[in-house]
Formats: sequence, structure tokens, C-alpha cells
Amino acid sequence: MENKRQKKQKKSTHVNIKDIITCYISPLGSIVVAIAIGVSGFLGSSYLREKAAARAHTEKGYLTVEALRIYSELMSKREEADNVLREDMFRSIIKSFSAAEKVSIEELLLNLRLLAYNFNETFNIKPFFLLLLNKKLIPYDGPNDEYLEDLENIACYIITKQLWVLEEGGVCFFRTIDLDLINQNQACLLLKDETRTLEGIERNFRIAALEVNKEKKEIKFRLEIRTPKGPDHELDIRVVELWVGLFDFPMIDNIRISHNQRCAMVLNHLSETTADVTFVVFPGALAGIIEKPYYQEAVQNILETGNFLKEEGFEKSWSLK
Repeated sequence: MENKRQKKQKKSTHVNIKDIITCYISPLGSIVVAIAIGVSGFLGSSYLREKAAARAHTEKGYLTVEALRIYSELMSKREEADNVLREDMFRSIIKSFSAAEKVSIEELLLNLRLLAYNFNETFNIKPFFLLLLNKKLIPYDGPNDEYLEDLENIACYIITKQLWVLEEGGVCFFRTIDLDLINQNQACLLLKDETRTLEGIERNFRIAALEVNKEKKEIKFRLEIRTPKGPDHELDIRVVELWVGLFDFPMIDNIRISHNQRCAMVLNHLSETTADVTFVVFPGALAGIIEKPYYQEAVQNILETGNFLKEEGFEKSWSLK
């Protein structure tokens, strides 16, 4: 009897465990499996997305590099073609001026316009104006007045264009000169002083008009530049005399001053009684012709700032030393 009861209890316990596994454990296992599948699917899809994004980013980088390479090659070829075209143009223009006696004034004016518009910042084109003026347009009055006006208009355009560039990085001021006063004084006409500051350097400019050549349309000036230096504000005074005409271009025909700066005088207009003059001070990097640095100025700049003057900052000018 006892044995039957124990067997019955064991059977009941076995049934209960089986029921628990069937009712609770099996569904829970299904849920765990489902969660595991979901998590693995999510992680798998995230991995695939990241891998796809990385591959797309890499491909985009390759495409960007390739596009830059192609663009660089195209620009290089375009620049090379442009240089060849400019070289051929320059040779053709120079050839026409070398045979100026055989070339008509109209063709020379056209070539001068092309030369001035395309190469005015590269080298000094003033000799070409003077050549045309002396060989083709003298005397100044008479049937050549129209050509002379065209010549002066070309020069005025180039001067205006260069002044726009120089005024952006520099400072300028203007003066109107009464030419009759110069003739009456028979000495010099002092213009109003001007003090300007560029790159933290203050300078005082004293200008005097000395002489007028109406035939060549030039005015002779004496320029005195005063720059304070040192803790005691001792003045560094430099004086230069120069002729300024309608064919002097500021990027080329300029005066070298201290601290790698330049100044230039521009004759905008000259009539029988008055003249309009522009004076501009600008950094040397804006000048047109590159030249090697003066060692004395380079050493002075090193002592003052601890930096070397960049070679591109030295352009051709007149020395005041």
C-alpha cells in the first residue's frame, strides 16, 4: 500500500514537472529564441548598413580624389593652352613694334591695346607708348589728334584698373595742381601735406610741383617722405625728384620705401591750366615686377620682426637710398 502511494506521488510529480515545462518553459524558450533572432537581425542589419555606408564613403572619397585629379589636369591643360596663346600673342605684338615703320598707326594702336590689356602687370609697357608717340604721333597737333587721344585713353584705362587693385590693399589721396601758379612762381608749388597710415606705419608726405612740360605732358615733382622710427620717434626722411607723365603706371613705376612698401604718383589728367594727381601707398606684394630682396632691408626686417621677408614681396621700383 505504501509502495503504491509512493509510486502515485512520483507519477504526480513527474506529471507536474512535465506540465510546468509544457506550460511555461516552452513558451519562454520560444520568446528567448525570437528575441535572439530579432537582436541578431538588428545587429546584422546595422552592421550591413555601416559597412555599406563605409563602402559608399570610401567610393565617394575615391570619386572625389579622381574628380580633383581630372579637374587639376583640365586646369593645367587650360593654363598651358592659355600661356601658349599669350606667348604667341606677345611675339606677334612685339614683332609689329619692331617693324613700326612699316606698320600702320591703326594696327599699332590695336596691338598696343592688346599688349596693355593683357600684359600691363607683367612688365613696363611705357616704352611702347613712347615709341608710338615719337614715331607716329609727333607733331602733337594736326591730323594725329584722334590717335593721340586714343593712346591716352588706353593709358588712362590701365592706370585706373591698376589703381583699383592698389587702393584695395593701400591708401591714396588726390591733389589738383594749378599750372599757372607754377609758371608764376618760377620755382616750385608746394602742395598740401598728407599723413597716411598703412599696416600700422605712419608716414608724412610733402609734395612740391617743380616744373611742367606741356609738350610731353609731364610734371616734375619733389617728394619728401617722413617716417617716425624708434622709441624717440626719430624721423627717417627721404627725398626723391621724379617726372610723372600720362604713361607712368603705378604697379611698375613706383618708389620703394621702408617696410616693404611702395608709393606711386599718377597723373590722371593734364590740361592747359590744371592737373589732377593721385598718390597711392601700397604693400610691395601688389607691385607688378618681382625682384630679389635687398639684403639690408631683409636683415632689418629680421631684427625688427624675427621674420624673413617673402621673396614675392619684392618688386621692381626706384630706390630712395
